[in-house]
Amino acid sequence: MSQIEPNVCIDWNECPELAADPSLLDRVMSLFDGEENDEEALDDDEQTWGASRVVYAYFLPDEDEPFYIGKSWSTTVYSRLMAKDKAPMDQYLRSEYSISRDDLVVFAGKPKVSAGRRLTRQLLADIESLLIFDLRPEWNKASTRNRGHRESLVVECVGDWPHRRSMFLSH
Repeated sequence: MSQIEPNVCIDWNECPELAADPSLLDRVMSLFDGEENDEEALDDDEQTWGASRVVYAYFLPDEDEPFYIGKSWSTTVYSRLMAKDKAPMDQYLRSEYSISRDDLVVFAGKPKVSAGRRLTRQLLADIESLLIFDLRPEWNKASTRNRGHRESLVVECVGDWPHRRSMFLSH
């Protein structure tokens, strides 16, 4: 049996807990003061929270099933977590789990595409859609019933990805 080669490999990194390191929270918040940042000058923790052109996943503490999967093209993982449209999610977490969005375990995944391809906004959306369709996170509503896609994808999740499943194929 031949092994299927991925055409997208997502290297996942766990975002460090901001509450545990107040100086990291200050540094991360300073990333969003409207100034351009030199990515080389950022440490790994700052780069993970400040990443864009990524997919990200929120997990409940001590769970290995994603609670929510999203994408960030022109904004950052941190700004998506703190976005106003996440307020209903925060209310739900408080009522159903007695936690807030600050308690979620956040992962950022940087897609690396195979030779001859480039990461586009549409490809990132297709990757997000495939992960949502296959994993059906509790808070995701879109892409759970049918998944529109433009091309065949074989996505492999590596690095800090906590889910037991690491390969995803579009049909």
